Amino acid sequence: MKFKRKAILSQLGGDTIAVPVEGKFNGMIRLNDTGALIWKGIEEQLDEQQIVSRMMDEYDVDHETALKSVRSFVEKLRENDLLEP
Repeated sequence: MKFKRKAILSQLGGDTIAVPVEGKFNGMIRLNDTGALIWKGIEEQLDEQQIVSRMMDEYDVDHETALKSVRSFVEKLRENDLLEP
């Protein structure tokens, strides 16, 4: 997985915010802790299973729960044209 456009990830008052700096998307994306973990994994060009493993380690969740969260978040990124196909 790889982002189509660059974005700046930053902390703003306890929230993690992603601000795309290229392309048609205007605005900010507010991420919860899980979303930030997945976003950072994509930036590091980890594959789905590596991100799932990281989530399992970080949040002590089972594989199915982590996989569902990763796939749901990735789908939202794709719906907003933020990931390459």
